[in-house]
Amino acid sequence: MIWECVSLPQWAAGLSAVRRGLDARRLPDAFSESLLLNRCHLLQHVLGSFGENELTPYLETGDARVLQKYRIDLLLPHLYQNLRHVHEGGHWPTELGFALRDWLGRQNLLPQVLTLSRAEYTDAVAILSIFMAYVTTWRTTIEELKTSRSYARFAIKMVSDFDRMNWYVPAHGLMISYLLATQK
Repeated sequence: MIWECVSLPQWAAGLSAVRRGLDARRLPDAFSESLLLNRCHLLQHVLGSFGENELTPYLETGDARVLQKYRIDLLLPHLYQNLRHVHEGGHWPTELGFALRDWLGRQNLLPQVLTLSRAEYTDAVAILSIFMAYVTTWRTTIEELKTSRSYARFAIKMVSDFDRMNWYVPAHGLMISYLLATQK
């Protein structure tokens, strides 16, 4: 399962269904709230990249105004340069690189994001977190990559694990907040 393929509106609907189920059972409010908070903490762990301070209020209300509109034009290039420095001279996964580059070229994003990766061998790693943020915010699907779903799942897992904690997780979270905070 690729958790990032489950959209935030679907997570919010699930949380709402849990809340309705708890309310129907007429459980004490303190117990229900504690259980819901626990579910939000688990969800934060599953998604990994979306801050608790933003995730819980957003899922409870669906109001994107609680999200911070990060300066992705400054933050992503900084994170990317750190990624390049850490993995200089190493082998980078390139699976989906061409498809991701093609997809990115069709997006209306800031120039600093569109030109983030200037080396073909870094395209897959650099662009995947951006693409998956679009998937998580329900703006695209993995079918947009025009490859078999099983291959896409395999490649997404492999590429996202390349540097999950220092690149993928923070870049994915920044993009989710940015996309939701700038939606019309």
